Amino acid sequence: MSTRARNRMKSLGRAALTALSPAPRARWHSPRSILVLHELLLGDTLMLAALFARLRALYPPATIFTTVK
Repeated sequence: MSTRARNRMKSLGRAALTALSPAPRARWHSPRSILVLHELLLGDTLMLAALFARLRALYPPATIFTTVK
């Protein structure tokens, strides 16, 4: 087996081990503020109501800001 093929096999093996091993998850803290950026039309802004409702449900103490164009 050539050196190039051997190195590729090592790389694939490491990638497979990394993909299969569970990574330790960091604990997410609730954000203090959330910024929603978009440059859509007014009708599209109304479509964001579901997003704002979900953000409010997930992060009740957070202040939600939005920008409009």
